[in-house]
Amino acid sequence: MNTTKVTKVTKVTTIKIKTSRFLFTEPIVAHLIQFATLHQYTPKKELKQNWIEFIITIKEDIENEKREFYEQGFKGTEEEIVTRMYNSCKYYYMKQLKQKQEKQQEKQQQDQTKKRKPYTRYSPEILYEIDEYIVYLIKEKEKEEKEKMIELTPNEAYQLYKDYKDYNKDKEDEKLKKTFKNRFQIISKKYK
Repeated sequence: MNTTKVTKVTKVTTIKIKTSRFLFTEPIVAHLIQFATLHQYTPKKELKQNWIEFIITIKEDIENEKREFYEQGFKGTEEEIVTRMYNSCKYYYMKQLKQKQEKQQEKQQQDQTKKRKPYTRYSPEILYEIDEYIVYLIKEKEKEEKEKMIELTPNEAYQLYKDYKDYNKDKEDEKLKKTFKNRFQIISKKYK
């Protein structure tokens, strides 16, 4: 049995797309980040002098970058490349680094000021007692107003509960009040 192998030949064409945005290579980016972190808070006049010294120290990497840019279709001078590097360094690595650090500091300050209190639960006995009292109040109101709608607000129920338990009115427990009102709403829905 003869098997024939069919191969499809495709012609690969390379399309060169004009680059509109030239990105720096990793070594240059590393140098820019290093420069930005060193001179982040340096005044403008000193920064320009430090930039000139910095450019001299990385002259070889700038030559490689220039070659890379020209291969990608860049039509400009070495001075324009250095200017782009300076502008990128000032904006992307200095300004945005400052903004990121400020946001992190703000977040840390907010986290420190927003420390939540530990959640305290009431014991099941107290919750059961509250539930029983609420049911008792609702049934008493039903007896009083047989065919009318029951009009008992959570505040009224809580006041009656405070009187029933003989709580000190000066030391009103906000947590208990909130718990009572929430449980009242839940239980009263069952009796509607």
